[in-house]
Amino acid sequence: MTRYAAVIFVAFTFVSCNWVHSQDASALSEESKSLLGMLARIQQSDDAELQAMATTVKELPEGKVDQALRIKAAGMIGGRLMELKKTDAAAAQFLDAVKLPHASGQSAQGCANMWSVAMDKLAYHLRDTGKSEEIIPTLDQFTRHSESVCFKATFADLRQKWLLYTGDENGSKEYLRKSVLELFPLTDETAVHELVPLYDLVKNLGFNDRDLRRTSLDQIAESAETAITSGESLEPFSVFTNCRWLLCKNAIAEGETDVDITRYSAGVEELSQIAFKHASEQDSKGIQLLLSSFEKQMEAMKPSKLIGKLVPEVDVTWIAPAEGDSFEKFRGKVVVLDFWAIWCGPCVASFPKMQSLQDRFKEEGLVVVGVTNWYGYEWDAIEKRPVRSDQDIEQSAIDSGDHAAEVSAIREFLKEHKVNYPQLAVGKKADASFGVESLPTIIVVDKNGVIQKVLTGSSEATHASLSRMVNELLNE
Repeated sequence: MTRYAAVIFVAFTFVSCNWVHSQDASALSEESKSLLGMLARIQQSDDAELQAMATTVKELPEGKVDQALRIKAAGMIGGRLMELKKTDAAAAQFLDAVKLPHASGQSAQGCANMWSVAMDKLAYHLRDTGKSEEIIPTLDQFTRHSESVCFKATFADLRQKWLLYTGDENGSKEYLRKSVLELFPLTDETAVHELVPLYDLVKNLGFNDRDLRRTSLDQIAESAETAITSGESLEPFSVFTNCRWLLCKNAIAEGETDVDITRYSAGVEELSQIAFKHASEQDSKGIQLLLSSFEKQMEAMKPSKLIGKLVPEVDVTWIAPAEGDSFEKFRGKVVVLDFWAIWCGPCVASFPKMQSLQDRFKEEGLVVVGVTNWYGYEWDAIEKRPVRSDQDIEQSAIDSGDHAAEVSAIREFLKEHKVNYPQLAVGKKADASFGVESLPTIIVVDKNGVIQKVLTGSSEATHASLSRMVNELLNE
């Protein structure tokens, strides 16, 4: 999860035309205007008010209200009920939200995204209430909920994720591959608004499906480029740059030698100039943000300046084992530093792979060490998950504060995820010393304490590259 993600999101909102901006507000139906007012009140409403709102949303006549907006309202009501600890009511509301009819055309993407958020929250509710076995059957109730490409791609992405989270890794891979094969190759009929959900699905393909992933990303990038050069839409610029970045990243992670980064950057600047010609002032700002972010990401692909240098000396707090540990104990061993965060989904998804790596090579002299930061979390014993103790607290206050509650939260979190390799926490300055720009970041250190490789991400390709490097260093 890169720190540029926020930049990309802001930029994407500039160049994406959502339903509100694409329609004249005066042309909205009275029902849609009423829903807009409701959206503004949901977060301040109590249980009774939310139940009344839910009934109103459910009874709105089809054809007189924007369906994407309707699903958003229903989903937000469920989210607010969850905040109020009305979990059963929230679950019922999420089910109502995902049963609502979908929109077509340009609104289909937003509709599918909002549906996905509601369904995801319902899945988390089932997991947290000990009903994980119901997640996939519940999702499958909505397999034929919509025939739009946006929905199919979004649904497939959600389902493969939950197959993975519930422990069916092989099932997740097979379902993902099958879904991509059904949606590709793209045709001239592929709509611009379908490219984002298609990209979000394809990017999850693993190392064993690298050829399918590469050809699919190439097709998405080509469709995006065509839409921009023809002046049809500026929205795909973010998809185009994401495809180029991911293709480059995968090539490096898959072990290709002498990867030419300029090859993947070629044409991006020229395409941005074409986009600028068609852009409004607001869109131009978004395109510039995307371009700057892309350039930084590609720069980060270059070999780390840390390679060949000794591990920086930084202050650490050992979290596990509780009695503390020492890097001195690791002299003569190969060490993998796994930089992660408690809020980072890809980081958590890589835990089993890191644990497997540790178990596989432990006797040969490997030590995996998890490295996290202070983020101001504590453990919610009722919901059994970490929560931010103060949403508005400054990072400087977190760094200098008492970390006892967060140490406890991290230990509980690691226990939940069955992680038993050493863990430590560092401050933001330490992150900078290690050159950490995104999470997860993996740094491989040889037996002499010299950094030999820096990897990012949690993909199969990344972990395959990591395994190869560890094996080589252990055999030196």
